[in-house]
Amino acid sequence: MKIKVKKVGEHVDDLKSIPVVRPIVCRTEIQPRGGIYLKQSADQIRGFRVQKMSQDKYKLVYFNARGRAEPIRFLFVALDIPFEDLRVGKTEWQELKHRTPSKKLPYLEITSASGRAICYDESMAIARMVARRHNLMGTTDEEYYRVERLIGQCADIDQLFYQIHLASSKHEAGRLTTNFISKKAPELLELIAQSLKASGGPYVLGDRPSFGDLLLLTTLDHVADIDFRLLRRPCFVTHREAVFRMFPKLPEYLSKRPTTVL
Repeated sequence: MKIKVKKVGEHVDDLKSIPVVRPIVCRTEIQPRGGIYLKQSADQIRGFRVQKMSQDKYKLVYFNARGRAEPIRFLFVALDIPFEDLRVGKTEWQELKHRTPSKKLPYLEITSASGRAICYDESMAIARMVARRHNLMGTTDEEYYRVERLIGQCADIDQLFYQIHLASSKHEAGRLTTNFISKKAPELLELIAQSLKASGGPYVLGDRPSFGDLLLLTTLDHVADIDFRLLRRPCFVTHREAVFRMFPKLPEYLSKRPTTVL
């Protein structure tokens, strides 16, 4: 898999190549009975198949940070889908801002084989769309619910993580960190641990990986940034090892990932 990482700053002309695009509305239809989104064969349900979209070109635009874009990057890396990882600085963002769908990052630009480019915004909507394309949102209503439940649980932890880093003062950050370590994180991590154990493991859906597993890794990275001792539960260790075995490109990506605060 080829990831083209580009930090805009030295190459401001790159901004001129980004078209002015309009936001689109993605509609999701859930089948009332049976499967979610896609009807899959028994082999797909048991095994896990990746649907290659080799004709599409992907450009993910975000700051030089993990942040809201990292779950999307994890999807592309895990699925071995080439994409351009365009990382912009604050100065470049001001010039780029008026060209974006909602004047915020991240956004994903998908260019089809015909050359038609469509821009998608809202990080989790993007992640869900990519996951759905590749059968990583579950195959039944129950599985879809379990993935979405995990997404919500991770969002609760991520919100606390960002509150700490965006605190108005060191005193406030210290107070939030203490509360995170002593109370909030243990409570929320216990809910996730219970979900993993109930699934029969090692994945969120039991014997088959989903987007929930990739998102969980990014959230647990946030927890480790605050206090890695919170992750000593055996189920988290087993989960990480299983995801890395299923998606061997991930540990390779992590070993080369730029070091950032967020």
